Amino acid sequence: MKAAPELDERFARYVGNGERKGAGATSPRIMLIRHAEKPAGEGPPYGVDGEGNREEDSITPLGWQRAGALVVLFAPAHGALQGPGLSPPQYLFACGKEKERTRLRPLQTVVPLAKRLLLGGDE
Repeated sequence: MKAAPELDERFARYVGNGERKGAGATSPRIMLIRHAEKPAGEGPPYGVDGEGNREEDSITPLGWQRAGALVVLFAPAHGALQGPGLSPPQYLFACGKEKERTRLRPLQTVVPLAKRLLLGGDE
């Protein structure tokens, strides 16, 4: 999965309206998550895109598993969040370009979660 501008704009920039109302309202919370696993060097495990093709700037298969685990952690399909210290993110940010190089890993890490939060499913 290449970092397309529409993914940057639609999924990684903003999720939700940021409002908290009622008895369950809490103070704002900032949670930082580093991009998922990247290739360690010249040998395996290699970075792969969303279709499994080798891609130098992509996360590894383990990184894709971690990106999926973030979906389950912050936006479970069934049941409550796993702990009282967690809440679904209202905003997601991912860096994109660094000089002449596109950085896919940060975006690949948050896009699955953003899709779940925006679309309510895995598509």
